[in-house]
Amino acid sequence: MKITDVLVLLSLLCAGGVSGRRNIAGDVIELPSEASRFFHAKDDVDDDSVGTRWAILIAGSNGYWNYRHQ
Repeated sequence: MKITDVLVLLSLLCAGGVSGRRNIAGDVIELPSEASRFFHAKDDVDDDSVGTRWAILIAGSNGYWNYRHQ
């Protein structure tokens, strides 16, 4: 076997092992209101679902040439 064949086989085995451990069904991005249930107790009655929600979007670039895409 060539060294390139061994490296390809090794990388495929590593990728298969990593993807096999992921929970695809539960792998979702949650809203802050949904994720906050994890940090607060169930009997917490402080529900601020009425009102304005604010968010900050932070974007960066790798130089000045990409300024139009931000």
